[in-house]
Amino acid sequence: MKLQNSRKLILPEEVVFELMDMTATLGEVAEEYHRKVGHDEEIESILSVYHRILGKLMDLQEYEVIDENGKKTVTLEDLVHGAGLSFLGEIK
Repeated sequence: MKLQNSRKLILPEEVVFELMDMTATLGEVAEEYHRKVGHDEEIESILSVYHRILGKLMDLQEYEVIDENGKKTVTLEDLVHGAGLSFLGEIK
């Protein structure tokens, strides 16, 4: 019996959109490269990887907590810093 991990990564929507855009761009670059080097038979299997990644990104849920005044209580900065990370160029 195979157990599946039911946990999902929770990210702000704008981060998911950026990841989807980068993944699509990488897929386009991979396809162009394989066409140039003449490996057309491998393109579908390579692109299927990018399609799977995009599918998983579309299934992610946005983490958003709204207080009693209707304001978001968790920001992207809160999530990044809460994970012990920092933005590029940010000094802790």
